[in-house]
Amino acid sequence: MTLHPKLLGLAGGIVVGAYILAFTLLSVFTGYGHDFLANWIPLHPGYDVTVIGSLIGFVYGFIEGFLWLFIFAHVSNFVHKKCGS
Repeated sequence: MTLHPKLLGLAGGIVVGAYILAFTLLSVFTGYGHDFLANWIPLHPGYDVTVIGSLIGFVYGFIEGFLWLFIFAHVSNFVHKKCGS
């Protein structure tokens, strides 16, 4: 089975971005998970646990989710081609 890197990357980007968006908004309105999300702040310029920060977090999450799953699909296709299962 061949994976489609762009489609898998797009799906992963949407899922990770939506997760960061939702988790940040949950933290903004309830305070839940604030300490966990605070660890993201030094690694992602512009991100903060705010409503605007949730949108910035969505963009970062989308980019990271896309890249990781895009790379995963390429590696998986390469291994599948070489091993010939």
